[in-house]
This record gives sequence, C-alpha cells and structure tokens, in this order.
Amino acid sequence: LRWIGFQIVGWNMIATFGKILALLVFLCVLALAFFRSNESSSRLFTTMLFAVSIYLLFATTVHPWYVATPLLLSLFTSYRFPIIWSCAVFLSYSAYRTPHFEESMGWIALEYFIVIGYGIYELSTKKPFQKLTS
Repeated sequence: LRWIGFQIVGWNMIATFGKILALLVFLCVLALAFFRSNESSSRLFTTMLFAVSIYLLFATTVHPWYVATPLLLSLFTSYRFPIIWSCAVFLSYSAYRTPHFEESMGWIALEYFIVIGYGIYELSTKKPFQKLTS
C-alpha cells in the first residue's frame, strides 16, 4: 500500500489507508460475529482464527511474532494456512538484516502471496461459509 500511495500521490498514504483498512476489519469481524453460527467449540475456534487472520492481513504493521496467535488457534481447527504463514514469516525477518530497519517489499509480497494463496485454496476446498447458520 505504501508503494501505491507513492505512485498515486507521491507520498506515503498509510494514515489514510490505515483508517480504511480498520473499517474493513471491523465490518468483516462484525459479519463473522452476527452471521456465523458458533454452536460448537470447533466453529468458534474457526471463527476466531478467521477474525484474527483478517485483522493481521489488513493491519498496517505486522511483526513476525504476531503470527503466533493464528498458529495457536489453527491447532483447534482444520485450517493449516497459519502453519504455512509461520514458515513464510521468516521472509519478514529480512527487514532486520542490517542495523537500520530496511523492509524489502518483494519478500513481504512473496510471503503474503504464499499465505493468501494457500488460504484461498483451503477456503475453496473446505467451503466454511457454504451454510452460514448451520
């Protein structure tokens, strides 16, 4: 998003994007809370996993150790994309390779491409939202 801001207006628009992304997260989590029936602990853990994952995927700052929460929640669900994420998160550590924090957008993009790609694969094969109320 930082790159998009620089291309469109010539400066970092993270303050604007942050507000928009926060609203999107709020609406997504609200939809999960109201439209997903969590009558079993398995479904509740799955909903919690989706909520935390949505939050992290739309956050403007995600430190590598933040992935521990979805990883823990995934142990109680059939979803394994957080395990892939916990392996791919090491690409984020490339930012700490020098004494001066220097983020490589290529590595970050690769990490998110892998995680989102595998997440879409899992969602398409498991269809968790096929019946929202059952």
